[in-house]
Amino acid sequence: MAKKILLKKIDINTSNADSFGWKTKEPAGFQSLKTALKAYFETYRSTLHAHPILPLTALKKRTRFEIEEYKALYFTTITHFQHFFEFILKDCLTRINPILATKFDQKGFKNVYLALNGRSCLSSSAESFSIEFSDALDRLLELRKIDPSNAVITEISFLLDQANILKTLNMLRNRIWHKSLFFLQYHNLDLFMGQHILPLVKEVMALPNYTKQGWKHKPLYCKKDPIDEIIHDCNLKRSSFEKIALLKEMGRAAYENPIVMMDKPNSSWFRAFNHDKIIESEAKTDAVCKEFFYTDVFERPVCGQKTLIKYEFSDWREDQNGNQIDVTIPDKLHCETCSFCIKGNIKRLSFIGINDKIFWDEH
Repeated sequence: MAKKILLKKIDINTSNADSFGWKTKEPAGFQSLKTALKAYFETYRSTLHAHPILPLTALKKRTRFEIEEYKALYFTTITHFQHFFEFILKDCLTRINPILATKFDQKGFKNVYLALNGRSCLSSSAESFSIEFSDALDRLLELRKIDPSNAVITEISFLLDQANILKTLNMLRNRIWHKSLFFLQYHNLDLFMGQHILPLVKEVMALPNYTKQGWKHKPLYCKKDPIDEIIHDCNLKRSSFEKIALLKEMGRAAYENPIVMMDKPNSSWFRAFNHDKIIESEAKTDAVCKEFFYTDVFERPVCGQKTLIKYEFSDWREDQNGNQIDVTIPDKLHCETCSFCIKGNIKRLSFIGINDKIFWDEH
């Protein structure tokens, strides 16, 4: 029987904290950003859990998408993007003055008073009384009125200009965290991300204080950037939700890709560096091809390995004369290296270099 942990002994602020876990120097906000991006990219996969698989154009007409996988991914996407921006807002306040990111209530009053009088600094004990999202945003907006030339305020002026977007994100988070669950429709989540949230993320992460943080997926073999492409397509007059879904799956697989990507993916150095991973994925591909019915193996778009398999299965149907004929029905396109996977609700594949005119037709 496992030994019970005495809860009263677990205190991360004491010297014995390492016996229960470990601390990291990576701010939680950047971990939230990666978590949010991975969850958003994975929302395409939630459509594959519907029976039958729904065309993505049909989702635009539905008021509800009652798939548990989508709801879980939506929850993760919204809450973690909100936490990321909350971290950024409070970090900006802290850079101006740590006191500004602290609650001015009775619990934190002593810490604030001592810090104001130079008798102490705000320690980790005061961090438990840090302000919340809406308060941090309101204080930054007020500081812009009071001291518009402040260096930090000037640096994040683009973010404060989009206060309404941040307030909407916070509202969506509060709706699913504190009140009855509310979910944006599948295509509306795409538009909210592509038109508003992802552009802000890119600008924030380009700031000098954050450029060294590792938050993005590995580069893709096809040289396309899913985030940039999603932003572009979501701002067109007629967005293609099939293409956006394809881009999301490319982004998701790029996070999962075990291959170390290099500028020269066909070089001997590249293959030597990734030798074990390439051999493993090629062996897996060979095994799959022997066991399952397939028609072709492709290269691209994420990892660049020729391990992208078109799975098919055999069936039969009656022709117009009532005769039984054998048919082959395409099932999915799946990469044995990076896990990239799409099905027939994404029909336009020319974006990734595949002739898509009859790709999903039975034959």
